Amino acid sequence: MLGFKIDITGSGMEKLSQKTYSAILSDVLDEVIDEAEREMKKPGEGVAGGKNPSGGAPVDTGNLRGSIVSDKGNPHVKYIKTPNVEYVQYVINGTSKMAPNNFPLRAIEALEQNQTTTKALDLALQKRGLK
Repeated sequence: MLGFKIDITGSGMEKLSQKTYSAILSDVLDEVIDEAEREMKKPGEGVAGGKNPSGGAPVDTGNLRGSIVSDKGNPHVKYIKTPNVEYVQYVINGTSKMAPNNFPLRAIEALEQNQTTTKALDLALQKRGLK
């Protein structure tokens, strides 16, 4: 399982109430999970013909990409799942006949490169007049 560490520190941050801190954390996680879902749904190329995988989920029928959904029901635990596609593990890890296409990892790398968590935290703090 992949996790993110979000450290909210700085001037005045120690004075936040638990309720405000929880709301900020939830907002940050919502934005991060939304961006991760967008990255995973970007058009992607598979590994057919010896190509290097790129983009989001590979598309043949569109079933895999169409099944990518986020679950943001819990304010402190958010995740993305593919509930209707049992073959997703074979796409990600590969098989003896197909190279791996780890599109979730590419999405996470894009989040890191784009500094999504930092930007989401800035937005959440601005929303509450704390930045």
